[in-house]
Amino acid sequence: MKVSPLRVLNAFLKTAAIQHPPRKLKLFVERLPVKLDKFVNEILDNLEFILDNDPDGENSYFLSDATRGSVRFSDLEYLQERLEETEWGSMKELMGQLQHFSETYVNTDDTRVRKQILGILVQDFERIQEVWRNRAQEYTEAARNVNDEWRDQIKDETFVKRFNRLAKSVQAVADLAQEVPAKLTEQLRLIAPRFTAEPERPASDDVEPLYHASIKAKQLYQKGFSDRPQQTAGLGGATEGISFTSDLYVAKEIMRALKEAIMIAKGQVKWHEIMDWARREGIKHELEKYFRPELRDPQFDKRDPENVMRLYKAYLHFSEFEGGVSRYNPLFFMENLDMFRRANPRDVGVIVADVDMTDPDIKYLSAEHEYRVPPRAVHEITKLIS
Repeated sequence: MKVSPLRVLNAFLKTAAIQHPPRKLKLFVERLPVKLDKFVNEILDNLEFILDNDPDGENSYFLSDATRGSVRFSDLEYLQERLEETEWGSMKELMGQLQHFSETYVNTDDTRVRKQILGILVQDFERIQEVWRNRAQEYTEAARNVNDEWRDQIKDETFVKRFNRLAKSVQAVADLAQEVPAKLTEQLRLIAPRFTAEPERPASDDVEPLYHASIKAKQLYQKGFSDRPQQTAGLGGATEGISFTSDLYVAKEIMRALKEAIMIAKGQVKWHEIMDWARREGIKHELEKYFRPELRDPQFDKRDPENVMRLYKAYLHFSEFEGGVSRYNPLFFMENLDMFRRANPRDVGVIVADVDMTDPDIKYLSAEHEYRVPPRAVHEITKLIS
């Protein structure tokens, strides 16, 4: 039975230009050598299989023919040799250096040393960006040609599968070489000393996709934003402009928190349920300690939604800093629950919109990667996530 070849992702899809630092910087740096080692070993494993399993030269001929000579077995042999080299400037040298700096970063509390290591990592990955970007383009295009031609010209489906895996791993190294400098450069920008009251806006394209979490997302998706954005009841509770974020993760976490807040206000999420969430994350003791004075008061009512909301906000705080799950804490709730009581959790969602980033009245707040956007700068609402 014939097996369909693996799909190869397009190497360069259009993405937003705005970059965000790693969510957990220490973990990000710690995992870098593991990820790079995994991708390189996958490449070597597939190269070895392809090169060692072509006794008749049929696959070699097919690859050259299908790719119009752009990728040949000699190119695969060259890539294998380069990855196995150990001299200065080789991938193995970079991987060894990466392991050393990763361990040093994780085990030091010296802020100056950590900044220096981040700068070195940026330089190291920038050094390999171009060669791996070009290599990924070549192999991704070659994989497309192989997938288009293999049924008519070759019987070895295993070769096709292995070449697809090879192209995917090459693309993974190229993606990592682009991601690391972008994220760490943004991290360095944020921690660098500045003397201006207003944070510097990250670089962006003229038009960017931004995200707005709201308890009235369905209505906004149908009718659009009004000239009085403070009524949209979304991220940040802004009164000047519509509160957007450039980080989809942040928007989704706010959406999640809005739905939970509505359920708390309606009495659908109880005190004991939130304490159970905390127990699973290992932070129940922190909440019990925080609420010890109230819990000793016989008049304290755990059924009161106001008190449950206080517990929920404390849970988010301790989860962010102490919990194993580490929930995102949007830090946007007010004490008034009336708005949440009147809301329908099914209306909560995230609006995705294309925004004119050249508008001079857009204000940037680094917390939650937030942008206060005047309604006129919203070009188009493109999607509703709920």
